[in-house]
Order: sequence, then C-alpha cells, then structure tokens
Amino acid sequence: MRLLAGLLAKLYASIAKHADPGEWHAICVTFDTDAIRISASDTITSDDTRLGLGSGLDRYRTIIETGGGTFQTHTEQAHWQLDVSIPIDGDR
Repeated sequence: MRLLAGLLAKLYASIAKHADPGEWHAICVTFDTDAIRISASDTITSDDTRLGLGSGLDRYRTIIETGGGTFQTHTEQAHWQLDVSIPIDGDR
C-alpha cells in the first residue's frame, strides 16, 4: 500500500507541475484479485519542455517492473498517458 500511496502522490505532484491547469487530467485506480491498475492522463502545458520520465516516476518504474508489474507511458502531441499494473501477492 505504501507503493500505491507514494505513486499516487508522485502522480498528483507531476500533474501540478507539468499538466495544463486549464485542461483535463485524470487518475483512475482499479483492482481485482490479480493486480492493482493505475491509469493517469493529462494535457501537458504548452510551456513544458521536459521530455520523458522524471527521476521520481522512473524510480517507481524500476520498483514496479522489478516486482513483476508493468509501467508504460505514452505521449502523443500534448497528451500524456500512464498505465501501471502492480501484481497482488496473495501470500502477504
């Protein structure tokens, strides 16, 4: 749960820093017996010249992928999308 809470806090901070405040942004968290899934989307502010992941999200990518999850980002024009799947270990 600390991983999920930390990732969500980082996503909200990234939206505040990089998303266009006049446009839409969304974070969706769903889960089932196998995984927790997080999707985030926003419209990048026109004066944001940053490309790729910042070090904070890159850190979460490493942790999630090392644990068997998936972490994918996609940018097209001014729209940014993140899709994450964190496996649920039923033995914990």
